[in-house]
Amino acid sequence: MKIILTVIVISVLLPGITWSTIRNVPGSYSTVQAALNACSSGDTVLVQPGTYIETLVWPGVNGICLLGSGATSTIVFASGMGRVLEVTASGIDTTTQIQKISFVGGGITSGNAYGAGTYLVNTSVVFDSVNVEGNRVYVPGGHAHGVGVHLNNSSSVFRNCSISFNSIDSATWCYGAGLYVSGGSPTFENVIFNGNASFAENWCYGVGVHITDNATVTMDRITINDNFSGDNSIWYYGNGMYIDDSDVTISNGLIAENFSGTGGSFNYGGGIYCDGTSLVQLNHMTIAGNYKSGNGSINGSGLYARDAQVNIINSIIYNLNSGAELNTSGAGTITVDYSDIRGGYAGIGNINAQPAFAGAADYHLSITSPCIASASSPTLIPYDRDNNIRPLPAGSVPDMGCYELDQSITGLSTHENGNTILYPNPASSFFRINDSASRTHVIRIYDITGKLLLQNTNLLNDEPVWVNHLKSGIYIVQIEGKSPMKMVIEK
Repeated sequence: MKIILTVIVISVLLPGITWSTIRNVPGSYSTVQAALNACSSGDTVLVQPGTYIETLVWPGVNGICLLGSGATSTIVFASGMGRVLEVTASGIDTTTQIQKISFVGGGITSGNAYGAGTYLVNTSVVFDSVNVEGNRVYVPGGHAHGVGVHLNNSSSVFRNCSISFNSIDSATWCYGAGLYVSGGSPTFENVIFNGNASFAENWCYGVGVHITDNATVTMDRITINDNFSGDNSIWYYGNGMYIDDSDVTISNGLIAENFSGTGGSFNYGGGIYCDGTSLVQLNHMTIAGNYKSGNGSINGSGLYARDAQVNIINSIIYNLNSGAELNTSGAGTITVDYSDIRGGYAGIGNINAQPAFAGAADYHLSITSPCIASASSPTLIPYDRDNNIRPLPAGSVPDMGCYELDQSITGLSTHENGNTILYPNPASSFFRINDSASRTHVIRIYDITGKLLLQNTNLLNDEPVWVNHLKSGIYIVQIEGKSPMKMVIEK
């Protein structure tokens, strides 16, 4: 007996329900712009690997997703014809997303140049795994604000992005070769600002990043490095970053090896320059290796605050040039706690010691660093810039700076009865004893022959015990009422 099965498909159109469309480039549309222009809200423009020579103007449709196949393989290249991407249509918010694509080769050569790479005004977009690189401005006598990314009153979100190798080849006012933020409340997570350059005729403010006009900016795990300005500019304010009249919070940031050219004058804030009514909060930062070419002096080699209020905690600020690391003028104030500052700085738990980084241009901590287990405990930032938990291991004292060293693997902390910690271990200049009861201690240090080398009968909790006069080797630390602990000294 033959049995026949009949399948009936019933299509029901529900009121208020729309179905999104995937618009494939170049399969269905020859250009990215054509695909965007065809979109309704909720559609996705899927761009296959390749280089697309065009400039993009976002349509007046909210909620589009522009999705590439990878930032290194899907490239929109403007070939110097203007901005690569412009988003200015009203009503565009963070339901609009751009992912896995690069915006390259934007060029502006006339008038005042704003946003050769990406330009957003009164709009907000989520950028994820996007590169904005190799965009250029050349406007002698003009203004150049944000060659890579220009945000005006935007609350855009940038995640896992690179804003790098953008350049101002000539302009009188050079603000943010990498990023310029005016107003708004954007956020940046794991974003790199690298190799951006400003060749200013006069004013060079914030080569990597420039923030102004009452913006509220949150940054986490950012990298601002190797940004530089040319020779003989009159004003160099913030080779890495310039902040004016804005509230900025940065955690786990690395601001390193940014530099200004030779000659010129008014070198302030090798890492960061803070101005106006700004309130700047820096937690677990590493600001190091910033300099002026030719070894010229920088006023505030790490950070300069004019009128601004800056609060620094759990950080390392140790730069190459002569001049104070931190400096202020006007009503500017800088408070610092639990940080390593070259030359020293008043505050709770601060030290003045070579950070002992892992290597050249590697700002992880080596096992001999005095910054290990020297931050405040507990810390408000429970992870480092590598996404390791902080402190590591749990229950230890966290490290200064943006990187956390695994003390359990390296044997840098010895725990006694779960409530007394001797750290750092190994030590080079000093170690500390931290007891959860915060009591004073009686300690004695012996060499391996049993000879008493040092005794302190009234050591305060977390007070440094200086051992810089001792040779490298293994020592025994006796804390009254506790079992002896081994201390390794490495020079």
